[in-house]
Amino acid sequence: IYNKKYIIYYTLILYIMSIVQEFTDIFAPMDKKYCDLFLAISVFWFIILVITVFQCLFLFRDLKKNKFLIIQSVILMATLFVNYIYNRLLFNMCK
Repeated sequence: IYNKKYIIYYTLILYIMSIVQEFTDIFAPMDKKYCDLFLAISVFWFIILVITVFQCLFLFRDLKKNKFLIIQSVILMATLFVNYIYNRLLFNMCK
């Protein structure tokens, strides 16, 4: 006869193993039907990038007053460009 403590440990181990399996299912490869999602995300990042570029151009009108905002906008544009390229690369790899 097994002790109750061992049954609890066994049940806990099985529960942890099921959580690990669900965790690996979350990061499993996706179907081809999700490829268009990468295209939509890259279009979204590109639109936001274009808006940020125009915003930065308007900030250049008063360079002394907007110096800090221009620096922030340039950093934001670099980040948006990396996101755009990253999602475009994922879309091309998916096809």
